[in-house]
Amino acid sequence: MNIRDLQQALKDVGSLLGASGASKPASDVDDFAKLLDGKADQDLAKVLDQLKAELLPVELTVKALQAAGTDEAAFLVVLRQLESRKLAKSEIQAITRGYTGTADKAASANKLLKAISTYFYGLAYERDSRAMAKVATPV
Repeated sequence: MNIRDLQQALKDVGSLLGASGASKPASDVDDFAKLLDGKADQDLAKVLDQLKAELLPVELTVKALQAAGTDEAAFLVVLRQLESRKLAKSEIQAITRGYTGTADKAASANKLLKAISTYFYGLAYERDSRAMAKVATPV
């Protein structure tokens, strides 16, 4: 499927929503279709990955970090996207708070990103410690 097909499907969904009286969702679907203008002949998967990197809001970023669990490769993909985007410090604070449970208001953006990384590696350490404890032979 290419972007042209997706845009047409989104326009159809927007029309159905509008006809059923759901004007706000119809407007949202139309706005999403407009984001795809100029990309009509590109591959859908490639464009969606690009849009995710550009538009991933705070809540989705936190969910993506949480979904990575202790999978380092998945975590690093999300972290690299965070580092490459130009986010406001308040957004990075919100992401850090959502993922780690706390965020220092005085910390720089780089320190907040480091806190996210430190939290992840703490989770990975705990996972590994538990795994080692399961196979340990008591003395």
